[in-house]
This record gives sequence, C-alpha cells and structure tokens, in this order.
Amino acid sequence: GDIAIDIYDPDNLRQVLDPFTEGWAPAIAKTQEWIKDKHPIFEGTFAIDGALALADVLKVDESKRSKHWHMVEVKSSTSVKEVHLEDTAFQYFVVSRSGVKLSGVSLACIDSRWTYTTEGDYRGLLKEHDLTEQARALQDDVEVWLAEAHKVARKHKEPELEMGNHCNSPYECEFKAYCAKDIEQAEFPVEWLPRRSARLKEFIEENGITEMHDVPDDLLNDKQVLVKECTIDNEYFLDEKGAQEALSGCRYPLYFLDFETINFGVPQWIGSRPYQQIPFQYSLHKISANGTTTHREFLDLSGNDPCLAFATQLIKDCGKRGSILVYNQAFEKKRIEELAQRFPYLADELQALNARVVDLLPVCQKYYYHPEQQGSWSIKKVLPNMAPELNYAELEGVQHGGAAMEAFAEAIHPQTSDKRRLELDSQLREYCKLDTWAMVKIWEFFVHE
Repeated sequence: GDIAIDIYDPDNLRQVLDPFTEGWAPAIAKTQEWIKDKHPIFEGTFAIDGALALADVLKVDESKRSKHWHMVEVKSSTSVKEVHLEDTAFQYFVVSRSGVKLSGVSLACIDSRWTYTTEGDYRGLLKEHDLTEQARALQDDVEVWLAEAHKVARKHKEPELEMGNHCNSPYECEFKAYCAKDIEQAEFPVEWLPRRSARLKEFIEENGITEMHDVPDDLLNDKQVLVKECTIDNEYFLDEKGAQEALSGCRYPLYFLDFETINFGVPQWIGSRPYQQIPFQYSLHKISANGTTTHREFLDLSGNDPCLAFATQLIKDCGKRGSILVYNQAFEKKRIEELAQRFPYLADELQALNARVVDLLPVCQKYYYHPEQQGSWSIKKVLPNMAPELNYAELEGVQHGGAAMEAFAEAIHPQTSDKRRLELDSQLREYCKLDTWAMVKIWEFFVHE
C-alpha cells in the first residue's frame, strides 16, 4: 500500500483516508470533498444504500475533456484472478452510483519479473490490467449479489448449507470451525488421500463422502490405495531393500543440507525480484567415511542482502566431493541455480553442488508410509515414527518454515532490540539444525548404519 501511494502520488500530496480510524461518516464526507479537486485519492470511502466500498486509488483521467476518474485496485498477487473481477465490479458499482464519473477501472498486480535496481525506486513493481469492460459487464450481476446478500442478512436464522469446496474458495471462510463443530468428524478423512484428481474430488463432492473407506479403489492410483490400506489396517509399509538400493549411490562424505528463505512481495535488496526466495540460512550436517559427524551453518541477520555470503560459505562448507542429501531437491536446487545466475563468477562451483544432490523425499514416498503421516510425506510427518526422540514441538519459538520467515523479518527490522535479535538467532539455528539432523536420522533408518 505504501509503495502504491509513492507510485501514484508523485507530488507527495498524501490524500489518504483511514475510515477505520477516522470513522465511516467522516471518511465518506472527506472523500466527497476531495473529489471536487484533481489530486489522487487513496482509500476513498463510498456508501450507497446497503453497500460500502473503499477504492484503493482514484486518479483523474487526463485523457477526458470533462473530469473523469480512473479507479485502480491494488493487489499483492502476481496475476488477475476471477475473484478480482468480482471485486472490481463491486467497487465500480458502488463508486459510480455514488456520483463519481469513472472512465474505467484497473487492477494493479505485482510484476514478479521486475527487478529492483535502484534504491528506493519501485516504479515498475506494479503492473496495471484494464478490467473496465469486464467490470461493466458484471454490473447487473452485482445488483443480484447485493440483493441476495441482504436477503441472507435479514434472516433471523442462519441458512442451512452443507460444508464443501466453497468453504475454502476463493478464500477460507472464517466460519469453518463454527460450521464444523456439530459435524461428526471422519475416522479416516478422505482429505488424507494425496494428490486427489479432479475426477476423484468431483466423486467425493457429489456423493458427500467423508470416510476414506467409502472411496472405490478403482478411482485411486497405487499411492492412494497404499495410503488407504495402511490407514484403515493401521499398518505401516516399508520396502527396506528398495530404499537401500535407491541410496546405494551416495558417496562419502555425506552432507545433509537444508535452506531457510524469505520471499518479500516488495524486494528489499538490489538485484532481487518480488516474491523471489532469498536464502538467508542453511544447516549442514556432514558424515565422514569413518562415521564422524560435524555440523556447519550460516545465518545472516544483519539486514543486508545475505545471498553472496551465503553462496560463498556454502561452496566452502560443502567441499569438492561427496553426496549432498536434501529433502525435496526442487527447492534447494532452484535456490542454488538462482544464486548461480546472480553471481556468474560462482556459477561453476554452485552448479557443481547441484550435480551432487540426492533427494530423500522420493525415497520416502516410494518405500515408506506410516498411517500417522495422514497422507503427507513432509519431513515433520515422516520423522516421528522413524526417530520419535526428535520433536519439533519442543523447539522454542520457531517450529516450522513459516515461523522461520517471520522470525527473520522481525530480526532484521531496525526497531528489534539486540536482546530479541539474539533470541531469534538462537531459535532459527536450533530449528534449521533439527531439519538436517532429521534427515540424518531418516537416512540411518533406511541404511542402518
């Protein structure tokens, strides 16, 4: 939002409304006063009978002889979605019926291909998509939506509606827990079936199926049948020989590697793009041929771009030979490839690391399943039955990747105290270290060394 104001308000007039602080009536009145002028308005507040709308940006359309406004809705997504069309159509309906002459409406999305090249200059971050034609075509529909919404709101009793896909699309409904409280929970939910096809989802929805055992096997692939059988029979599956053969090509020293990254919508460092995964931390456990285990790590909480130091130390810590084991190689290999593109003089050494990568995830997916995984092969689901002594829940603060991102963002914030930054530093190191130690335990589980 702040970046949008900078882009659309080059004269720094800052006509920004905050109805949540000012109150709705004062914000509406101030919007009507500002409309008389020609300066950009942000969060313009409009109300008609039974509908309220906040326009992210209103700017005068200089191409028109008489004064018309162009409305811009700003979204943090990187593309136009169907829900955005409905949103802009609703905004257009309310604003135009409030007496504002609109020449059109656009949706400004983040351009993920744009690169941040000049400090403080975010021109190009947002890319406008003209949705005027689509918004106008939906005006009659908006009137119907409003009528239906008010009809529901006037009811004295909540409408009866079964839960389904609409509870999560286009966004997760805030009333899910409320609606589910009286529903008998499935013993073996169909949601545990991995990678459900469109055909399978349609069958489940149409027949109101909640229990896995009610899904015919002929609608399932081999992996889904395995999950179903192991879950219902409460038995685990292990192809020990297959797993050992899959890992037989690993060469000592063995390196167990895991990255933590941050993906800012608004790039923080020169040379980075919106939502680019920026690696700021890694953990590396090394097992030598004689069985000796050592640990190396990297973490940069300085607030500076961590990428060059990350890449340089990674090359050093991984040495020249030996297999590098990861969990879901697509993630780490992609980050290494991006580092090679940013720092061409390190490209050969970084790409040499990628050539040594071995992925533990497909080994687990193909040769192991425990019913307590509930259809998932994430490392946090696989680990408890292979190494029950390790428990992410016992970690302080940071217990998952999302929390690691939040901890990093807090740690590099200039207002974070030194004491708090040290706490976050310790939490991040312990979390990432457990990720790679977990991989060591998974590898040991399969090879019994």
